[in-house]
Amino acid sequence: MYIILKMHNTVTTLAIIFSLIITIGIITPAHVFADTDTASEPEDLSGRVIFLDPGHDEETGNYIEDYSEHITMLILAEKIKPRLEELGATVYLTRDSEKRKSSEVRCAFINQCALKAIKEARLHDAEADDDDAADVGEIDRLIAVLQTIIDEPKLGEVYMNSPYDPERTIHPDQARVLKLEDDDEILSRFLFVSLHSNASSYGGNSGDSGACAFYISTTDKIVKNYYENIPYSSYSEISRDFGNIILDHIAGTGLINLGSMADNFFMIREHNIPGVLVENGYHTNPGDRAMLQSDEFLETLAEAYADAIVEYFRDILLPERFSEPEEILVEEPEEEEQVEETDDSDAVAEEETYEIKRVFLYIS
Repeated sequence: MYIILKMHNTVTTLAIIFSLIITIGIITPAHVFADTDTASEPEDLSGRVIFLDPGHDEETGNYIEDYSEHITMLILAEKIKPRLEELGATVYLTRDSEKRKSSEVRCAFINQCALKAIKEARLHDAEADDDDAADVGEIDRLIAVLQTIIDEPKLGEVYMNSPYDPERTIHPDQARVLKLEDDDEILSRFLFVSLHSNASSYGGNSGDSGACAFYISTTDKIVKNYYENIPYSSYSEISRDFGNIILDHIAGTGLINLGSMADNFFMIREHNIPGVLVENGYHTNPGDRAMLQSDEFLETLAEAYADAIVEYFRDILLPERFSEPEEILVEEPEEEEQVEETDDSDAVAEEETYEIKRVFLYIS
């Protein structure tokens, strides 16, 4: 009995000692040596909100031979969605069937989701000021306006530029929505992708081939006139960069990368969410169309989109790129006199730094 107890105490003591050794880091448990790439997968998209917009519908779809753009893009969206959800993202499809859903209703839904997120953030912001509190009431009013568009789609033509008129200027309520969406809450969490396939202007089968991405640009004359030079960010540069990331990944599927370019399409004009409209090949090209009609290809394409979205949130919003921009923009003066002599320069530098902070934000 004595021997058994003694052995038990010895084992217990050794166990305690071994545990302490591991705790202070002298010995590393075997699982820590696991491959870091494997250990870090999957990437985390928790808290991110992604809108997938399958282009067109049964009333506005594009058809050629046995190919239907609106059906294929819905299938693609349905393949992308679970991949993003597995990584923790909240994913909305602007259309989940072949039935008619207008662009006005889709954008109203996107804008409504964005305003609800902004409202929630401001209600829980301990440092919110009186202006933010006043904004909450205005946000509630605009959410209600957007709901009327969802309920009565024809009202979308009142608040949004539809049918498109190049001479029209933005409705005041729509302008307010877009201004409110120029917010860190949107930049850090929200993303939009409209899924399409392209058609040659020649009609019928053609040699045009490849994928391209479109983003909104406030430097475009027509867009500036429509927005009446409203001082808000449309995230043009970051959307362009996102488009380039998508196209880099799509190129790995076999589709030619035709690049990103600015344009004025409804689905990237009537909301202020970072994002792009992507043409996934030409359905008027027999080779591109054959790929788009392959379920195996669509699986590969969906994986390319998921990887691109992960890369966007991981790399476009890198802390090394966007945190502490002052240290990059403003050099420390070498002498005391220089600090006093450069007050105006410092003020300009601080203003520039604020602008970069406003547009680029990292949230871990």
